[in-house]
Amino acid sequence: MVLPFSDPSPDGGEPGDAPAPKRLILSIPVAEEGPLVPVAVPPELPSALPSAGPAPAPSVRLPYPVVRELLRQISALQLASLRDLLPVLQVLALAVVAVLVLRITGATLSAIDEIPLLGGLLELVGVVSVLGFVARQALRQRNRAELMVRIRKLRRELLG
Repeated sequence: MVLPFSDPSPDGGEPGDAPAPKRLILSIPVAEEGPLVPVAVPPELPSALPSAGPAPAPSVRLPYPVVRELLRQISALQLASLRDLLPVLQVLALAVVAVLVLRITGATLSAIDEIPLLGGLLELVGVVSVLGFVARQALRQRNRAELMVRIRKLRRELLG
């Protein structure tokens, strides 16, 4: 549907003015009703997208096969009480907390990076710290050997 739009022209003028311009008529397209959420159209069915009215509810697809498999295994559990469900809930809560911590950390680092000069200053501090570590620990052979012994000991403690 198109609505006409006319440009107002001046009514008369002073003696000696240029003649009034012709009226300009423009057409402004009006948006048609459609779905609020984009609906994927399969390539073999180009007419699957409704032109008007509410969009059909798309089927819920989980993006990660690991999540789908985890939910399938949880639904297959035979639970006698809520106590049996506690370890599963702990793992899920830990996963949610980990995602939240990563999102907050990313947002914080992004906000810090947006402050002029601060992002570059922090990068410079990091480079100076790495160079200082290399100068203290990795340049001399004796210090490198001590560092490797500490790394091996820490690896044995952590990995067994």
